[in-house]
Amino acid sequence: MFKSLKFRGLLWNLKESVEPIRSEKKIKDLKKYLLGSNNIRNYTLIVLGLNSALRISDILNLTWNDIYDFEERTFRSHVYIKEKKTGKDKKFLLNNNAVFALNKLKKQLG
Repeated sequence: MFKSLKFRGLLWNLKESVEPIRSEKKIKDLKKYLLGSNNIRNYTLIVLGLNSALRISDILNLTWNDIYDFEERTFRSHVYIKEKKTGKDKKFLLNNNAVFALNKLKKQLG
C-alpha cells in the first residue's frame, strides 16, 4: 500500500520499506528546504551522508575532534573512523559540500 505525504511543497511517497532517494532534483530540493527552514543539523547530517557514504550511526558518532583541528582552527581534510557495524577502519574526504555544512552547523552552535 502506497501513501503520499505533502510537506512544505515537497511530495513524498511513503512505502512499507525505505528506498534511497535517487533523484538529484529531490536531493537538491531536500537540501534547499532544510537550509531554508534553518534546520542546519539535519542539513549537515544529509550532506555528510551523501558525501561520505557513512551509515547514520557512524555520522552520529562523529565528534568535533574527529573532523576539526582546534589547534589549526580548520576542518580536517580527511576523517578516520572505525565503522560501528563492521568494525572496519574507514577514511573519507571532507569535501567542500561537507565543510560548508559543518561550518554552518559550527556557526549555529556558537
